[in-house]
Amino acid sequence: MPTHRTLRRDSEIHRVAATTWAQALALALKYEWNPNGPSTSYLADGFTPTEQQAAELSNAWDNAFEAALSAPMRFYPVAIDMGELSLLSDFVREGSFVIGTEQ
Repeated sequence: MPTHRTLRRDSEIHRVAATTWAQALALALKYEWNPNGPSTSYLADGFTPTEQQAAELSNAWDNAFEAALSAPMRFYPVAIDMGELSLLSDFVREGSFVIGTEQ
Protein backbone atom coordinates (compact mmCIF):
# COMPACT_ATOMS: atom_id res chain seq x y z
CA MET A 1 0.00 0.00 0.00
CA PRO A 2 1.43 3.41 -0.92
CA THR A 3 2.31 5.66 1.96
CA HIS A 4 2.54 8.87 -0.05
CA ARG A 5 1.00 10.50 -3.08
CA THR A 6 3.03 12.60 -5.43
CA LEU A 7 1.44 15.37 -7.43
CA ARG A 8 3.67 16.34 -10.36
CA ARG A 9 3.54 19.30 -12.68
CA ASP A 10 6.53 19.77 -14.96
CA SER A 11 9.49 19.97 -12.57
CA GLU A 12 7.31 20.66 -9.50
CA ILE A 13 6.48 17.84 -7.10
CA HIS A 14 4.17 18.06 -4.12
CA ARG A 15 4.43 15.05 -1.81
CA VAL A 16 1.59 14.30 0.58
CA ALA A 17 0.74 11.38 2.86
CA ALA A 18 -1.73 9.02 1.20
CA THR A 19 -4.09 9.36 4.17
CA THR A 20 -3.94 13.16 3.97
CA TRP A 21 -4.74 13.05 0.24
CA ALA A 22 -7.77 10.80 0.91
CA GLN A 23 -8.92 13.06 3.77
CA ALA A 24 -8.53 16.14 1.55
CA LEU A 25 -10.66 14.56 -1.18
CA ALA A 26 -13.33 13.55 1.35
CA LEU A 27 -13.40 17.10 2.73
CA ALA A 28 -13.73 18.54 -0.78
CA LEU A 29 -16.74 16.29 -1.41
CA LYS A 30 -18.34 17.68 1.73
CA TYR A 31 -17.78 21.25 0.50
CA GLU A 32 -19.38 21.17 -2.94
CA TRP A 33 -16.77 19.34 -5.01
CA ASN A 34 -18.68 17.41 -7.63
CA PRO A 35 -16.12 15.73 -9.92
CA ASN A 36 -17.34 14.89 -13.42
CA GLY A 37 -16.22 11.29 -12.89
CA PRO A 38 -15.75 9.03 -9.89
CA SER A 39 -13.87 10.77 -7.09
CA THR A 40 -11.88 7.54 -6.68
CA SER A 41 -10.15 8.42 -9.98
CA TYR A 42 -8.12 10.88 -7.91
CA LEU A 43 -6.64 7.90 -6.05
CA ALA A 44 -5.35 6.24 -9.23
CA ASP A 45 -1.73 6.36 -10.35
CA GLY A 46 -1.37 8.34 -13.54
CA PHE A 47 -4.68 10.19 -13.24
CA THR A 48 -4.25 13.72 -14.56
CA PRO A 49 -6.91 16.24 -13.55
CA THR A 50 -7.49 18.98 -16.11
CA GLU A 51 -7.00 22.66 -15.32
CA GLN A 52 -10.75 22.94 -14.71
CA GLN A 53 -10.86 19.86 -12.48
CA ALA A 54 -7.95 21.20 -10.43
CA ALA A 55 -9.72 24.56 -10.07
CA GLU A 56 -12.95 22.86 -8.96
CA LEU A 57 -11.07 20.86 -6.34
CA SER A 58 -9.23 23.89 -4.95
CA ASN A 59 -12.51 25.87 -4.94
CA ALA A 60 -14.08 23.20 -2.73
CA TRP A 61 -11.17 23.51 -0.32
CA ASP A 62 -11.67 27.29 -0.36
CA ASN A 63 -15.26 26.62 0.72
CA ALA A 64 -13.93 24.50 3.58
CA PHE A 65 -11.53 27.26 4.66
CA GLU A 66 -14.42 29.74 4.61
CA ALA A 67 -16.53 27.41 6.74
CA ALA A 68 -13.66 26.98 9.20
CA LEU A 69 -13.36 30.74 9.58
CA SER A 70 -17.03 31.66 9.62
CA ALA A 71 -18.40 28.80 11.74
CA PRO A 72 -15.52 27.04 13.49
CA MET A 73 -17.74 25.34 16.06
CA ARG A 74 -19.62 23.57 13.24
CA PHE A 75 -16.51 22.87 11.18
CA TYR A 76 -14.08 21.41 13.70
CA PRO A 77 -12.86 18.82 14.49
CA VAL A 78 -11.60 17.58 11.13
CA ALA A 79 -9.09 14.80 10.53
CA ILE A 80 -6.85 16.81 8.21
CA ASP A 81 -4.22 19.36 9.22
CA MET A 82 -5.46 22.66 7.77
CA GLY A 83 -1.89 23.91 7.21
CA GLU A 84 -1.15 20.88 5.04
CA LEU A 85 -4.44 21.40 3.24
CA SER A 86 -3.50 25.00 2.52
CA LEU A 87 -0.21 23.94 0.92
CA LEU A 88 -1.98 21.23 -1.06
CA SER A 89 -4.64 23.66 -2.21
CA ASP A 90 -2.01 26.17 -3.36
CA PHE A 91 -0.34 23.49 -5.49
CA VAL A 92 -3.58 22.17 -6.99
CA ARG A 93 -4.87 25.69 -7.74
CA GLU A 94 -1.96 26.20 -10.17
CA GLY A 95 -3.46 23.73 -12.67
CA SER A 96 -3.24 20.25 -14.08
CA PHE A 97 -0.97 17.67 -12.43
CA VAL A 98 -0.28 13.93 -12.50
CA ILE A 99 -1.06 11.78 -9.47
CA GLY A 100 1.42 9.09 -8.47
CA THR A 101 2.38 6.97 -5.49
CA GLU A 102 5.49 6.57 -3.41
CA GLN A 103 6.41 4.08 -0.71
